Amino acid sequence: MIALLLAVSLWQAGADAGERPAPLITPQATEASVKDGVWIFSTGMADIYSTAIALHRCEASCEEGNPILPTAEARVAFKIASSTLAWFGLRELRKDGHHTWANVLRWSVVALNLGLTANNVSHF
Repeated sequence: MIALLLAVSLWQAGADAGERPAPLITPQATEASVKDGVWIFSTGMADIYSTAIALHRCEASCEEGNPILPTAEARVAFKIASSTLAWFGLRELRKDGHHTWANVLRWSVVALNLGLTANNVSHF
């Protein structure tokens, strides 16, 4: 019964709050956000796969250079989390109208991922 009263009071408070402003994200910003995600996640996965291939090919003669991420699971979880955080950050920048800074950040993340991938490929 208390839950029902709470739900009704929250519903009433929401109705009394008035109209909400329209979202600031435009179709162009949505399209750019999708492109951001594609670039960030695809280059991030290239880094993950190139790390896995390099470690598989050299087997016992080499190891992961990052002591914080010694296992494949840790590397994948970190890459997914960092890519998701970057993507949501870019979305918020675009939503607030900071498209130039969003582009700078996107290409910085992509360059970092490609640099990590190139480093891994050099160990093939």
